[in-house]
Amino acid sequence: MLNLDQKRIFDKITSHLLSQKEREDLLENESSRLLRLDNIKPLRIFISGVGGTGKSFLIEAIKCLVDDIWHPKSGEIVCAIVAPTGIAAFNVGRLTIHRLFQLLIEHEAKTAGYWALSDLLQLPPVNGRPVFKKISNKLVKTRLGAANAVNIWKETVENDELAINERQKGDETFFKMLDSVRHGCLTDETIDTLKSRVDTC
Repeated sequence: MLNLDQKRIFDKITSHLLSQKEREDLLENESSRLLRLDNIKPLRIFISGVGGTGKSFLIEAIKCLVDDIWHPKSGEIVCAIVAPTGIAAFNVGRLTIHRLFQLLIEHEAKTAGYWALSDLLQLPPVNGRPVFKKISNKLVKTRLGAANAVNIWKETVENDELAINERQKGDETFFKMLDSVRHGCLTDETIDTLKSRVDTC
């Protein structure tokens, strides 16, 4: 069963998908299909949350929702759950992006919605900068050929956060300790607690 955080996000996605399906059902022939492409505004949402807030559970609920709405035929893939790394894919019982697609070619990107669920504070990007770090004007000019740039992330991606931790529900002290480690703000109390749990045998 979804908690309040998960349900709020699930309901937002449900509303978007149902109106998308309704438009698809209304427009039957190929000539009206172009009209549909212009009317569909993709839902781009980044859902973050610390470990234990139910990101993987929400992913499975969304997958079931998509299958319920579009009723895929046997062997047909309507919704694919993928992850960029093997460990992340293993955690959601799925494949890596490149393993599933071999070569990724995106058709009709204009209508594609992107839903990413992650914890931005888990690991920094490999050979890259975190998405929320400011970049210098020099780097913007080097990469984009312009002195100024808009914040594409803020202007195109909706952000939401799961805050109810299901995994550490009964242990608020442990949850706060994990969160302080996640933010890199260790108190003396946190360090002492961690040291007390080390087995020196």
